Amino acid sequence: MKPQAMTGDAARRSHAAYRSTPRTLAAWALLLALMLLSTTSTSSAQELFPVTPLDPLQATEQRQARHQILAELRAELEQQRQRVTEAKDELPSKIQALQVGQVTESLREQTQADDQTLRLREEDILAGIADSQRQIRTLEQNIQRLEAQEQLLRNPIGLDLDSDERNERLELTQLALSQKRADLALDQQQLKLRQEWLEVTRQARDLAEQWRNRVEEVFFLQQEQSRREAREDLDAQLAQARQAQLERAAELRRRLQRDGERLSETGRLLLNTQAQSAEAQARLIALDKQLAQGDSALAHWWDVTEQRDVSSRTLQNEILSLRELRSELEDSLTLLEQRSELFAQQRERLEQRQDLHDSDRRRHQEVLDELKTLLTAYDERRERSVQQIQHFDDQLQQLESARQERIIAELLTRQPWPVTSGEWQVLITGLSRIPEIMLHQIRLSIESTLNRLVAAPTSRWLLLAGVEFVLLIFLLAGQRLLRRMEHRSTVHAESGMVATTWQTSLQLLRRNARSITVATMLAVIPWLALTPSPGLEIIVTLVLVGPVMKALIDLSWLLLIAPERPAEQRHPALYRQARLLILITGTLATTILLAHLSALPQPVLAVLDWLFMGYWLLMFWPLLRARRALLDLLMKHFQGRLWLANARVLSLLVPLILPITALIGLAGYLNLAWTIFWYWLILASVLIGWLILLGLLGDLILFLKNYAIARASYGLLWTQEIIEPLHWTLRVLLFFGTVLLLYLWQSLFITFEWPILLLTVGLILLAYEALFVLACLLVERTQSAFGVALIRHARQPIGLILPATALQILLPRLQPDVAWLPFAQHALLIVQIAGVAWLLARSMSVVEEVVEQRYRVDAKDSLSARRVKTQVQMLRRIVTVGVYILATATILMTFPDVRQLGAGLLASAGVAGLVAGVAARPLLENLIAGIQIGMTQPIRLEDVVIVEGEWGRIEAISATYVVVRIWDKRRLVLPIHYFITKPFQNWTRTGADLLGTAFFYVDYTFPVAEGRRELQRILADCELWDRDVWGLQVTNATDRVLELRALMSAPDASVAWDLRCHVREKFIEFLQEQYPHCLPKIRFLEQGGPRPSLTLAKE
Repeated sequence: MKPQAMTGDAARRSHAAYRSTPRTLAAWALLLALMLLSTTSTSSAQELFPVTPLDPLQATEQRQARHQILAELRAELEQQRQRVTEAKDELPSKIQALQVGQVTESLREQTQADDQTLRLREEDILAGIADSQRQIRTLEQNIQRLEAQEQLLRNPIGLDLDSDERNERLELTQLALSQKRADLALDQQQLKLRQEWLEVTRQARDLAEQWRNRVEEVFFLQQEQSRREAREDLDAQLAQARQAQLERAAELRRRLQRDGERLSETGRLLLNTQAQSAEAQARLIALDKQLAQGDSALAHWWDVTEQRDVSSRTLQNEILSLRELRSELEDSLTLLEQRSELFAQQRERLEQRQDLHDSDRRRHQEVLDELKTLLTAYDERRERSVQQIQHFDDQLQQLESARQERIIAELLTRQPWPVTSGEWQVLITGLSRIPEIMLHQIRLSIESTLNRLVAAPTSRWLLLAGVEFVLLIFLLAGQRLLRRMEHRSTVHAESGMVATTWQTSLQLLRRNARSITVATMLAVIPWLALTPSPGLEIIVTLVLVGPVMKALIDLSWLLLIAPERPAEQRHPALYRQARLLILITGTLATTILLAHLSALPQPVLAVLDWLFMGYWLLMFWPLLRARRALLDLLMKHFQGRLWLANARVLSLLVPLILPITALIGLAGYLNLAWTIFWYWLILASVLIGWLILLGLLGDLILFLKNYAIARASYGLLWTQEIIEPLHWTLRVLLFFGTVLLLYLWQSLFITFEWPILLLTVGLILLAYEALFVLACLLVERTQSAFGVALIRHARQPIGLILPATALQILLPRLQPDVAWLPFAQHALLIVQIAGVAWLLARSMSVVEEVVEQRYRVDAKDSLSARRVKTQVQMLRRIVTVGVYILATATILMTFPDVRQLGAGLLASAGVAGLVAGVAARPLLENLIAGIQIGMTQPIRLEDVVIVEGEWGRIEAISATYVVVRIWDKRRLVLPIHYFITKPFQNWTRTGADLLGTAFFYVDYTFPVAEGRRELQRILADCELWDRDVWGLQVTNATDRVLELRALMSAPDASVAWDLRCHVREKFIEFLQEQYPHCLPKIRFLEQGGPRPSLTLAKE
């Protein structure tokens, strides 16, 4: 049944009831909550607790004492605040007045003690604030309980107490409640006072920290100055001593030259040794100077690690200088050890001499003593150098640890937002002075540049004029060249990413050549004038910001709204958004950069950074829309490209990383936000550039392939063996270049010499590709089949051997002390052995391919070609197996354990050889049979054989089996020793030509001569006959028919088969058409008739 429809009133009542249902439910829920609350309050209120207030007089005394203490603390706070204000006013002049030489050790210790005292006081105040907060929470809870009990005692219903007890307990509760409230007020005043003390203490600590940093800085400068003075004194002393040794060596050399002929051999040796010793002492004095410099540097680095406010960038520079000094000391130590070894060998040779006269023994002993003294000095310097290198390593670990800690501290340093009115007032004052400070800094930069130019020598003016003149000529000539190239690219317009990028680049350069050149000419002036920092950076920023923004706007115009673009590819709205985005972003970025270069106060810089990061948040959605529009534009032209798919993923990081970074910065972690932004920006730029270059490289490779196919004689060789491997190599080099670029950006984090290794491997790969390009050009000129085969088969093994050899040579020179170097060298040795074996095996393939090109098996008479091909193929397989076995054995022998195992097995080789021979008898049989077939050649490739009753051709001969291709396309696989041990038919053993036969059976009345003439005609008209042999003979005669055999020759078995079939078909047609009565018949005689007659009947 259908329900009846509601009337209008019923519907309205239902709707009203439906609307009132939520209100009813809310009312019932509120009533239920009140009932539960009242029940809970009643149940809790029924439990009265005893109240024991203090004596009113005693409580009043305590409150008065606390009031007095708070008043004293407040007065002391005001005095401390006044002292902090005075110290804050005096601190700048005090810091400025502190000069080098005024800081003593006691002053430094005093500043450290003051800073530590304030730090401990701050910790005590924080502990007191936490204690006050706990007491306040406890008092608030007690007051709530007392208020609940007071309310319960005021209610005459609900407690089973008489009125006197009720009143007494009510008075006690009210007294305790008033005391708790008074204590709460005092605790709140105490908490507020402690918070004010905390603020003042922090201000005092900041001032003390600034003073301590200044004292530490001046003390550090004093230490540096004292070390510099001591080092200069030591250098002067060492220079004098070195000069004295050099003069002594020169005097000994002159004496040796003057009196050498009159002296004995031992006398000349003594003078020569003394001269060498003096020169060696001079070199040791130079090493002493280097060691003294290292000791001073170690002390300097120790002071740097002890400093608290040193930046991570300073520590990074110190690490780089430490590594440089360590490298120089290692080089000096290497030379020292080489010279020490030479002198030790010289001393050993002199000690072995026995043929000396008595008069020469004394001088000979003096020579030995001189060399011993020199070797002792060398040993001492070697020990000192080794110890200092160890100290360098320890200090390097400390500096790296300090740098990592400092980086973490800098990243996690939080810049708080201004809270107090004083902070806001200071901030507003600083913001209002931004234009004044920045303009003043710009004016100072320009004045500094002009002053440098005025004071510059004439040579620098000439250099500046020459550079400006070259830039002007470059502008004039470049504009004409760009117009010509743009016209040529427009006339020969092509599609593809390379052509589009080239045309857009030419247009962009032509539109911005003047502004870029003028900006470069202006930026060169402060650079050549040696303008100090930050003036140089400020002028360069102001000069380049305009041309860069103009270039970006012009690029957007060319891509989005240029007149030469089709109407469906123009996007005016997107261009307006991009132009506005470039203008706003460029202006803000320039302002932020100039603000940082102008050294504005840190709170002001923080506000500007927050403003810029807030702008990032606002640009989140526009960037998403711009990304979507740009990808849609690229998808229309480069659909399906790998680089575009990767760029689609990477470009999504742009709008995602900006809000995340902005939120981190707005939370106060500005250093962390800027670090994430710069790391992401550089990484994204490198990856996007890599993807774009991959796309351009793909289009370039496609163009080269099309050009090779259209123009080259060996187009397939160029595309498959040259261009395609070149594409792979260039992609690998592009990847290595990206890694190298990232390394150069953060070279401190990688201790291995990757740039040298990557550059060397890249140069080797380029040389390898250039070698094969030249080889292919030579093949193109000479049309050499050997060159084609060599390129095709030798390319991959050589590409494996060359990088492995380069790494084998470079690794020990780059990192000789790493633990994994022996394993890497062993792996590279295995790769080299495998590569050489691969190259040898491929060389046999080169020979086989050249032989196949020269000896064609598809020729008319291919007996010799098949013989040579079979021999070469067998030789290739035998050599390949032998090479691989030898390479495997060589690789296994590179392992010491396997080498020892082989030596043990060699001792028991007799019995093991017998066992192995019996077990491997079938394999050895086939291998020996393969060698025998290769030498005697009972079968060859493409021989026609009858094996196991099957007719077929030899398709393949391997080292252990033979494949026979049967006429019906089946394959018969036989072990190779079958053709040595069993008989078979070979129709093409000595030649491919065969005699074919066809048999016909005819009647005795057939004219054989006519049949012979018809056979000759059939063969003459057939192209299968080789015009060599033919004939028709009566080979048999039975009681019924004659047997005719048609004989014909053919060049090979396949043609013979087709020829026989053709002859049968044509000869039968001849019989049917010309002599049907001569077909085979059966004769019989009928009896019972009037006369005998002959009746013919067909069989």
